[in-house]
Amino acid sequence: MNFAELLAKGGPVDWILAAYSSIGLAIVLERNILFLRLRQLPKTWLDKLDRLLEQFDCLEHLFF
Repeated sequence: MNFAELLAKGGPVDWILAAYSSIGLAIVLERNILFLRLRQLPKTWLDKLDRLLEQFDCLEHLFF
């Protein structure tokens, strides 16, 4: 049984799920390509990450 036969057997629900899966995969691949081309995370993410790491360092000193 090949892929087309499986989709035909599953009916419209399988077609909808296959379409959503394709869209999700396209979004993931597009973001991956974007970040690979930039070779870094967006600046806003880096700023937020710095703040989170500073907060974590402060919390670490409270408990250890």
